[in-house]
Amino acid sequence: MHWCCMNPAEKGAEVIVASQPGLSELAESHCGDAKLIGTWRTEYGSYHISQSDACASLVYVEEDSSGDAPRLLTGTLDREGEWWQGDIVANGTVIGQLRIQPERDGLRSFFKPTGGEWCQMGLLSERVC
Repeated sequence: MHWCCMNPAEKGAEVIVASQPGLSELAESHCGDAKLIGTWRTEYGSYHISQSDACASLVYVEEDSSGDAPRLLTGTLDREGEWWQGDIVANGTVIGQLRIQPERDGLRSFFKPTGGEWCQMGLLSERVC
């Protein structure tokens, strides 16, 4: 199982975008991480990152349609050194941890399933919008 959803064009998945007018400007002026906010795509699918209301965390949202039934993956990512990291939840259950950080013009992400090890290579995402 891949932790990313399948490409929306391939599987009909919908990436949920929780954007607000002026959010990037707010994040830039108060949070300093506007470069992370937006919709991102990997070879396995797309996900969205927005700023939390408190401006201290990032909110991760992805619709995963790779299994038998689509499920919504969500998480709150907090800064831990150079990384943003947090638990990923599906159907009320923590399924693992995600950590991301900027790399070149994209984001590098690593996933660790509950009880497992961190992925060694990670995925490099490119900005969609």
